[in-house]
Amino acid sequence: MVYKKRRLFWHFLMPGAVLFVLMVTPPVASGQEKKGAPDNGKKLEKFISANECGVCHPVHYRQWAGSPHGHAHLSPAFQAFQRKLITKSGGTIAGFCVRCHTPLGTVLGEKPLLPDAERAPISLEGVTCVVCHAIDRLHGLVSGKIPISPEFPFYGPFYGPDEPGAKAGAKDTLIKDAPHPGKRLLALKNSRLCGACHDLISTGQLRIEEAFSEWRHSPWAEEGVSCQDCHMSPDPGRPVPRAEWPKGTIADSAIFPDLPKRTLTSHSFVGPDHQLVTNAAKERLDLNDEEYKAYIDKYEKDRLQLFKNAADLSVEQPSEVTPGETLRVVATITNRFSGHNLPTGFTAERQIWLEVLLRDARGKLLYASGDLDKNGDLRDAHSLEVEHGTVPVDYDLTNLQAKFISRGFTGTETENLDPVNRLLTPVPIHRPSSALVALIGAPFSARIIKKGILARSSQSFTYKISVPEKVEGPLKLSVRLRVRHIPPHFLISVGLKDFIDKIKILDPYSHEAEIRLARR
Repeated sequence: MVYKKRRLFWHFLMPGAVLFVLMVTPPVASGQEKKGAPDNGKKLEKFISANECGVCHPVHYRQWAGSPHGHAHLSPAFQAFQRKLITKSGGTIAGFCVRCHTPLGTVLGEKPLLPDAERAPISLEGVTCVVCHAIDRLHGLVSGKIPISPEFPFYGPFYGPDEPGAKAGAKDTLIKDAPHPGKRLLALKNSRLCGACHDLISTGQLRIEEAFSEWRHSPWAEEGVSCQDCHMSPDPGRPVPRAEWPKGTIADSAIFPDLPKRTLTSHSFVGPDHQLVTNAAKERLDLNDEEYKAYIDKYEKDRLQLFKNAADLSVEQPSEVTPGETLRVVATITNRFSGHNLPTGFTAERQIWLEVLLRDARGKLLYASGDLDKNGDLRDAHSLEVEHGTVPVDYDLTNLQAKFISRGFTGTETENLDPVNRLLTPVPIHRPSSALVALIGAPFSARIIKKGILARSSQSFTYKISVPEKVEGPLKLSVRLRVRHIPPHFLISVGLKDFIDKIKILDPYSHEAEIRLARR
């Protein structure tokens, strides 16, 4: 009996003890961003802001300023969702989210919910330059455990001028009068660098993001095509041969006139996300309204191209149909160039779906699947209109979005928007499972359903549409492949309903056809 009481005591005490340790453990390093360039030949004494990097590297800085990396912490969706998770878990997830979204804020010892006004300015830069360029080797860690130190030189794909193997004047060697020390690190071209944040295992031992693991098991990994080959490519989403990448100087030639021309990589890091915040890049780059619109339009064009390269859509339908019978439409989605599942990323966010519409000759809607309710949601279990009975459930819906599934006391399962299961544990504590989860891949309390299409694979979806007996032809069929980085119900759940109109839907592929009516 005493033994059981002790077990019960430690059962509730340990999560609090772990949280206490996380709160009082000193950070890896401390400091704010340094004003001005460091002295040549000396190691960096403090973290360098991207604003300072941009003085010598204006092209890279301009690309980064409006990128998902540059907005990683500023995203209102991230901040609201993190606040919700910390609240639901009683704070026991600690700094799990900010480790990736503001790595330097984590190193500086800032608490997860510290207001932006009280953070170091460099913390607001999210995944800033030194997050990648101050890592001295591949540490093989995931879930944002990134060891960064201000004592490192800057690492890149080129030799420092005094390194073994360096050749003065060579394209793979930095110049002697560089304003910071540099060393060559080919790990910057390795997907494992990206995997530090793009493979996430929650504190409850759910694999909530597996972009890196999906890539590791893909044909692209076997062929040596890395994340950087597609997401830093001049043609977003397509692994262009390096010999065809643009050439130029990696620093401002007005400051360093003797720089050799090297292969340039895009630091826009084009992905599925677009920014709900519309002022950070504008302020960083000091753009007027017209310039900023052109800047955003360029990024959106690249984002659309990413999905055009990643996916493909083909549709088969008969050329005619008899009124009163069934029209059979087969839509096939192919994952062409995506080096991971289509879609990938954080569970419950990314949506790729099919919109299928059939109209008569007068434009009257005869059939709809993949259409949106008044909030902009699909007609599934997360639609408030479906919940209230205002619109019917879309049983034919094709939606490749992954889902969290939580298990209750009786074994029943409920779809959830986050990995914190409050059905089994009403007390707000989120801790690792007490059972071995390696064999089943998920804790007892929850699991994830993944519907994404594997790399270089295809999946077909069949629609059986009843055609009315009295209908005016020809019929007009419309099929669209649609993409968005976050659904409206997600924003509603974290209190950001006013941001719904900022969500942008991309339509990389569409198909239209006329179908004749056959005589009986």
